Amino acid sequence: MTRKRQNPDLVLRLQGLNVPDGTLGGEDLIQLAKIIKALGEASPDLAGGYLVSLTNGSSRPGVAFPTRGNDELPGMHPRETSLLGIFQNGGYTKEDGWKVPKGVREGLCHWSQKKVTVSVSIAKTEGKAYYYRFTPQKVKQFSENIAEKPIRKLIQGKLRALDGADSEFELHFDHQKLICPFPSGSRPTGLYFEKYVEVVVFVKSRPTQGPWRAIRTESIRLLPEAPHLEFGSAVEGMVPPSVRLPGGFQLAHFFNGPTPEDIEALCQALSRDDE
Repeated sequence: MTRKRQNPDLVLRLQGLNVPDGTLGGEDLIQLAKIIKALGEASPDLAGGYLVSLTNGSSRPGVAFPTRGNDELPGMHPRETSLLGIFQNGGYTKEDGWKVPKGVREGLCHWSQKKVTVSVSIAKTEGKAYYYRFTPQKVKQFSENIAEKPIRKLIQGKLRALDGADSEFELHFDHQKLICPFPSGSRPTGLYFEKYVEVVVFVKSRPTQGPWRAIRTESIRLLPEAPHLEFGSAVEGMVPPSVRLPGGFQLAHFFNGPTPEDIEALCQALSRDDE
C-alpha cells in the first residue's frame, strides 16, 4: 500500500522482456517488500520504508523513508548517506565481496534468474541522483563472493604496540596478532601496555595476506597478574630457592646443592667399618 505523496528516496526500475509495464506478479511484490524490510534492518535511518509511487505500473516503484530528528540538522542527510553506503559500487568490493543486506541480495537474485536488470536510483541533496544497474551478469558475479559477516569473539592475550594516536592496539595470542580499535569512548593509557587483557571483538576470518584487523572492539578489561609464590620460614635442612618464580616452580629449584652438614654426614657414612 502507498501513503501520501512524497518524493521517493529510492527508485527501483525493473527492465527486461519479462517485465512490460504493470505486469509484476505477487512473488515480485513480496521480494520488493523484503528489500524494504532488509534496508530498515541494515540502518535505523531506513526503518519504516514505504511505497510512494508505482510509476509505469509496478515495474518502477519508488520508496521513501520517514523523516527523523537528525534530518533537520544542517548538513545532515542520514537517509541519503545510508542508501549510498549500501549501494555504492553495487555494494561490492574485491577485498570483501558483496556486502548488501541479505534481503536485498535475495530480491536481486530473484529478478536476475528471470533475466531482469534492476536499476537503483538514489536521490541526492546536491547534484544528480546516484544510479547503478544490477544486470543478471553482475548479480551472478557478485553472488560468487558474498562478504563474510563478522562474528563476536572473546579473546585473551597480551596487549602491545599502542599506535601514536592511541586508537589501535595489537593483541598477541596463540602465536597470532590481531589489530583492534579501542572501544568507542575509551581513552587508553600506559596501564594497558604489555598487560594481559580480555577483549570482546567482532572479527572476520584471518586473511591469507596482510594484517588481521578486528571490525569493532566491544569491551576490554585487564586480567589479574599471574600469582606469585610466597614462602614462609625455611624448613630446617632445606635450602630455599635463590629466585622466586612467579606462576610455579620445580622441586629442583629448592636445592642448589648439598649443605656442609650433608657432606659431613655422607663422609662419616662412607668411613664406617663394616660390622
